[in-house]
Amino acid sequence: MGRIRSAIEKLWLNAAGKSSRRRVAGGVLLAMFGLLGGCTSLTGFYFYPKQSWLQTPEDLGIRYDDVYLQTHDGTQVHGWWMNGLVDERADSGRSEGAVQERPMVLFLHGNGENISTHIRSIAWLVYEGVDVFALDYRGYGASDGAAQLPAVLQDVEAAAGWLRGRFPDRRLVVLGQSFGGGLAVIFGHQAAEKYQISAVVAESAPYAYSEAAREILSRNWLGWVVWPFAWFLPTEWDPRRFTEDYPVPILLLHSKDDGVVAYHHGRDLRKAIGATACWQETTGPHIGGFASEAVRAKTLEFIEITQC
Repeated sequence: MGRIRSAIEKLWLNAAGKSSRRRVAGGVLLAMFGLLGGCTSLTGFYFYPKQSWLQTPEDLGIRYDDVYLQTHDGTQVHGWWMNGLVDERADSGRSEGAVQERPMVLFLHGNGENISTHIRSIAWLVYEGVDVFALDYRGYGASDGAAQLPAVLQDVEAAAGWLRGRFPDRRLVVLGQSFGGGLAVIFGHQAAEKYQISAVVAESAPYAYSEAAREILSRNWLGWVVWPFAWFLPTEWDPRRFTEDYPVPILLLHSKDDGVVAYHHGRDLRKAIGATACWQETTGPHIGGFASEAVRAKTLEFIEITQC
């Protein structure tokens, strides 16, 4: 089983070149070989972690703290608490009173690599004066363990608990991209009351992880070989199952040009959630919406007022 996985991974990486997004999609392909090999924790193959960091927030001029947390099952996970800029002169407007008035964001990245390769997606929030906790799921970066569903939701809960315990009066917004967008949808539905979540933002979130995996497989000749086995992927943690009576406002962002998680996933989530869902169509590649100044402005406004 290990040799098969290694061979397929090498084949995919050579075909994908330097495109990290295609490598992430390739991680889903490996899940099919887990099925063929009789692996028991099938959802673990959704995750494609990287342990080493390529950069830190300081490289982007952001002040941060390393935070280590214990989850309910005893796994130690790590995150970066980004709460200002290294240049104190540029950060002079962040008085204690102003900070307490602003919401804080819990950021959940996609299923590939780790927080070091995703922080550029949300560094703009820190530049705008929003404090961000970026979490690495178990098995990613400096976090222990191995990622699978639903265990990674314990990681999210540990981060939310840390934020709420340290800042009991500040508004909390959960923002996720791609696979992390799906986790944000799920966690917002499950834990809004417990952790006083004010709102959720989800970019390029799958309506159903299992469906997205089948669609990704269908785009590659090698994927078609094992495509039928994708129907055995578990579905109980698909985001679509956590949409009824959604308890908080949610902003969904998706691009028609998304080549990883198809556009219809965003539209399907919006339809399933209904009145509490705000919608922002974006342009460009997968999780590329925040490259647009207008999308950043719309998102920041939503985070601050938590309504469409």
